[in-house]
Amino acid sequence: MKRMNGQDTKIADVVMTVYFFKESGEFEIGGEHTKVRAGSVKFCIELGDFTFGADGKFVSVAISVKAPGNNKLSKANKKDGEDTDVYSLGEGTDLKMSKKVQINGTWEDMPAGFPKLEQAGSKDLLKCRFPKFTDKARYDPTIELGVEEVRALAEGRGAALFYSVGTMIFALSLWILNI
Repeated sequence: MKRMNGQDTKIADVVMTVYFFKESGEFEIGGEHTKVRAGSVKFCIELGDFTFGADGKFVSVAISVKAPGNNKLSKANKKDGEDTDVYSLGEGTDLKMSKKVQINGTWEDMPAGFPKLEQAGSKDLLKCRFPKFTDKARYDPTIELGVEEVRALAEGRGAALFYSVGTMIFALSLWILNI
């Protein structure tokens, strides 16, 4: 929703779905490979019912991410055999950002240069850009927990961690810009 002149105006339907991985493995989206450890979290952002401007060719989505503690989000090295961009959240936890977006049911590459990390004051913003769509656009980043966090989960000490990861996911702020 967007507030204009005291009125709520709908700009898009936004659905977020969260998946927790019980086992380590690998998955593929549109030819792009991602490895995950047990305890990794995938969240899907789906945009629908969006009206593009007359000259609109893209919609940009900015995801505001707060790394744990005083850590700053930073670009990390890609993992062997993976195609996603990796951003370190600190404490061994990574955010894996795909370069693929599903447009009207077909996986496509994001425009060149996306996703990208930007700082806006004290906030870390990961910006994605989706090509124009008529039905839905879907994007699937993954949070891979650090080894110690996964060990805590395996030993039954991870309930608070799952809560904090879940809170982090649902606290992600989205900005939608019609470009």
